[in-house]
Amino acid sequence: MRNPEEIGRGTTASAPESTGRQGMDRRRMMFAAGAVGAGLVGLGSGLTGQAMAAPAAAGKGTSARAVVPPAPAAGTRSAVSYWGSSVTSLRSYYGSLEFYGVTPHDELYYRMQTTPNGPIGGWRRLDGTVRSIAAVNKLDSGTELFAVDPAGEVWHRWQDTANPAGWSPWIRFDGRLNSLTAVRHSRNRLQVFGTNATHEIWSREQVQFGGPWTGWGPFDGTLAHVSAVVNEDGRTEIFGVNALGEIWHRWQSSFNGPWQPWQRMPGHLTNITAAKNHDYRLEVFGTGFDGEIYNNYQERAGGTWVGWRAFGGRLTQMTVETNKDGRLQIFGVGDTGQIYTRAQRYPSGPWGDWTHLDGILRA
Repeated sequence: MRNPEEIGRGTTASAPESTGRQGMDRRRMMFAAGAVGAGLVGLGSGLTGQAMAAPAAAGKGTSARAVVPPAPAAGTRSAVSYWGSSVTSLRSYYGSLEFYGVTPHDELYYRMQTTPNGPIGGWRRLDGTVRSIAAVNKLDSGTELFAVDPAGEVWHRWQDTANPAGWSPWIRFDGRLNSLTAVRHSRNRLQVFGTNATHEIWSREQVQFGGPWTGWGPFDGTLAHVSAVVNEDGRTEIFGVNALGEIWHRWQSSFNGPWQPWQRMPGHLTNITAAKNHDYRLEVFGTGFDGEIYNNYQERAGGTWVGWRAFGGRLTQMTVETNKDGRLQIFGVGDTGQIYTRAQRYPSGPWGDWTHLDGILRA
């Protein structure tokens, strides 16, 4: 099997200033001595409490009018990033949301709700040098992180109660990627999807729950960024944008079954992220070439899509996850690295205002 183009101990309580077994290397990702002290500027202990209409733009809610995210202007350079997302989020085994972000210096930080559905605590530093990040709840009381470093090497680590630091060392996967996403199947096996420098799509998964990993296997098609979500019936669905910003998705035809062909969605985006609403409808968010945020969602679970809506605000990086009470919550980064969050007022309902979080992450 070809490979796609061919981080560690614990946490510190500072904040970001600006960032299978087959073929694995048990080397730890190295990080610069003293880098922890260079953490997020102006950090407090958590949420700043500053509510705002929207990051870098006015607008409070999803537009009721369907629009199409515009294509890039003729002759302009594509705004689709070479690297995958600098942010990721998940709901932990205990029900609290966890938010991970990478600074412009490739440092990795995270923060989490102090209680399920509650306020967000302060930043903590994880060791390692990371350019792009993904995370998934392993179900057995822990989080597993997947990362791409500045050389494109792929790493993963997981929470480990047997380790005094609370985390395993970073373990290397074979191959090189630029973007990645991860999901947990209904059978509780983890699966990773990623794209490399030539936009080929690759995947690998655990052979069994908590077990070893398969090798990388290719998917047809080419994408620059990917996001994946598991439907309520157990079928995985992948969303992605290619180098031109075209939006594509595909899904399994049955639980653990074959994949349907790629289907084009209207419009153009520079990034994409997806999550599942409380009523099991999938919802997708992304940034247009005009810098605006757009969202699209299913009319019913497994049904047709309503069409893109202007969501309000401007972000360059985004991640979305479902709170324990069923409300979706977005975390994102503006073009100056400022961090924002926004949540539904109630499950599957309208959206509240944007709130600014302290710190700076890679835009």
